[in-house]
Amino acid sequence: FAYQWWMAFFSLAGVLGYLVYLRAKMPIELQLAAWQPEALFPVTPTLLLDSTSWPFAIGVVMIAMAVLLTGVSRLVVGTWLPWAGTLSLSAISLLAVMAGGPLMLLLAWAALDLIDLLIVLIQVARSAGREQAVMGLAARISGMAFLIWAMLLAKSEGIALNFNAIPSDVSLFLLLAAGLRLGVIPLQTPVLGQLRIRRGLGTSLRLLPTASSLVLLGRAASVGVPQDIRNILFIFTAVAALYSA
Repeated sequence: FAYQWWMAFFSLAGVLGYLVYLRAKMPIELQLAAWQPEALFPVTPTLLLDSTSWPFAIGVVMIAMAVLLTGVSRLVVGTWLPWAGTLSLSAISLLAVMAGGPLMLLLAWAALDLIDLLIVLIQVARSAGREQAVMGLAARISGMAFLIWAMLLAKSEGIALNFNAIPSDVSLFLLLAAGLRLGVIPLQTPVLGQLRIRRGLGTSLRLLPTASSLVLLGRAASVGVPQDIRNILFIFTAVAALYSA
């Protein structure tokens, strides 16, 4: 059992060291195996490690390491499932923050939501808690729909959307997608704050998937939004800030 913890923690440490090594080689873009036929799959998922995604990747690995390291203080011998859940969430969150385009991000979001739902169904026995988790899942799926909308809008302009070059008229949909995934839109979307899940695994569920939405927010912010809707967004931001305060 001790070796299982050792393997889990130091595998993350190895990933952290490798990310530090790759810092000097950025930007790095990796295209996954080409999907066939091209008529059905014109866009292939890609991974992109650049100045935007690298800090989030470091943050994901360090959060997972902190969860495993502090989990020793409340150790239940023989219970390795929380560690497996944290490793799974951190691995898919890494794929999400390093997504080079919306297709890769959609696949990672779907995997994160699936793992999230499975963990909640296993850990939470109360029907009210499960209903709350499903409502949060519905809001996150709506965020995926806005990302698909952004892809279709870019395609209508003859552009294959990727995160290297984002049209300014598409960035608004990326902001809405990130807001729905983060629970900002609608205000106080049901999240895991009230669910009784083991502390370390609950921390992973709250923090690790968030990075995949924050990196999208950062990429959209680097482009900005059209001037005519900027004041409207400022008003919504002020309302959300006051409400949450």
